[in-house]
Amino acid sequence: MPGSDILLTIFTPAYNRAHTLPRLHDSLLSQTDVGFEWLIVDDGSVDGTGDLVRGWAEDGSPFPVRYLRQENAGKHVAHNRGAREAHGRLFMCVDSDDWLEPDAVATIRRDAMALDAGAGLMYPKLFNAQTTLDASAWFPSGTAEVELADMRMRYGLVIETAIVFDAVALRRHPFPVVRGERYMPEGSAYYDFRAPEVFHVHPDCFYRCEYLE
Repeated sequence: MPGSDILLTIFTPAYNRAHTLPRLHDSLLSQTDVGFEWLIVDDGSVDGTGDLVRGWAEDGSPFPVRYLRQENAGKHVAHNRGAREAHGRLFMCVDSDDWLEPDAVATIRRDAMALDAGAGLMYPKLFNAQTTLDASAWFPSGTAEVELADMRMRYGLVIETAIVFDAVALRRHPFPVVRGERYMPEGSAYYDFRAPEVFHVHPDCFYRCEYLE
């Protein structure tokens, strides 16, 4: 239940991604710290995603694997459900076409020790072909914490970021749900975060991404 001793919920919304999920699953199995759960919300897939994930859960995983299914409604609706159902103190969305380096959870645990209630963490993402990060694209030197709206409005941030939320704070900022609308931009919920719900910025690059249709 929420408030348990699970450090982190890694949340993955999925729609017909049975062909990409194994890479993410393999990266989670490689984690040096298994103090997390993997929560998958299936947005109405018809490609066998459910059978795949349930098989992993039944095979004896070193971390809890939880599978929830909904009728196709969009990532934002799946995100809201994931936030409600999360058991972790922290919450990070890792998309179904992305994956993590082996030190990801251990890095989050290290940095979470300094967090106040309501605060989260922010890290740069690397695309599949990248091996290093252009430092000029990251925050100005010395920036320790920001509000999410500051990422682009104040600092002109142009890179993608992996965001680790305080789960309780995240539940206070659900995505708006409009009948028939299957897409809501992240800013429609994320930019509501204000102090003390700040985000501590770190340069570690453990999140790898590959944008697919």
